Amino acid sequence: MAGLPPHVEPRPSPPSDCSPADPSWPALYPDVCGAIRDEWLQTGGLHGDLGPPTSPQFETTGQILGGAKPGEGQHFSAGSIYSTADTGAHAVFGPVRDKYLESGWENGELGYPTSAVFDTAGGGQAARFEHGSIYWSPSTGVHLVPEAALALWESTGYEEGFLGYPISDRVREFDPMVSRFLPVRNGS
Repeated sequence: MAGLPPHVEPRPSPPSDCSPADPSWPALYPDVCGAIRDEWLQTGGLHGDLGPPTSPQFETTGQILGGAKPGEGQHFSAGSIYSTADTGAHAVFGPVRDKYLESGWENGELGYPTSAVFDTAGGGQAARFEHGSIYWSPSTGVHLVPEAALALWESTGYEEGFLGYPISDRVREFDPMVSRFLPVRNGS
């Protein structure tokens, strides 16, 4: 290609479902394609909540509960997006992403995300996964709520119910499927 120094390779054209698929896309950023691209654009793209990509898209195996579930993932400067044909593509960021990383990503006990991070009562955030949820609040921190505890917590109204936000992950000394919660007092 004319005008490039001999040691610089021209950027190959990305597939048509990559974003942005034009020469103005900075060559220092990996391409963002398919369902991950669509979710990334929903968050604002390059200048949105997740920022620029910091890794190329990668294949995932989702090896949990005795089976593999292939998918894709991609990391960004302020979060990650994971996608499968069954769950769709969902962005995780902030303390929720940090806890997802700590729990082993898609190969951990939660599996793949089934929702993007969303706002909760009292300035908190949460995301749902195949086998549980992660909840964060400014006063209680970030905690994993296993699938079995989630059904009971839902019946009480989640963080707005009398149990309030979780204040721990599983309580192993009692039951591996139970979490502790911060009771709501006086409507707060």
